[in-house]
Amino acid sequence: MLTGTSSPQSPLAGYRRTSRHKFRTGGNWNEQAAGTNGVGTALAERRAVQIVGAEHYVQAWQRWVCTAAPIRDPLSGEIIAVIDVTGYKEGVQPHTLLAVYSTATLT
Repeated sequence: MLTGTSSPQSPLAGYRRTSRHKFRTGGNWNEQAAGTNGVGTALAERRAVQIVGAEHYVQAWQRWVCTAAPIRDPLSGEIIAVIDVTGYKEGVQPHTLLAVYSTATLT
């Protein structure tokens, strides 16, 4: 999922599960609204993160692993979007964090 920062919780591309998981335009994934999660935590900490299982604040999301990283404007360094890869926690792979971080930092 790719989100923008004008509404950092609203997916721009790459999401499939829409209404059930609120990955839709207008969904609010910032930490203040949704607790610990990939997109919100990456924005709050301004760095790549991997949130696994019970690290998610909301119990319903604890079956997932979310790996997210901010995408920065190459000139200003301002965060312009967040990329997130989400899957079942049983499939967690440490290299996913490196892959998402690397994708986010391509210029």
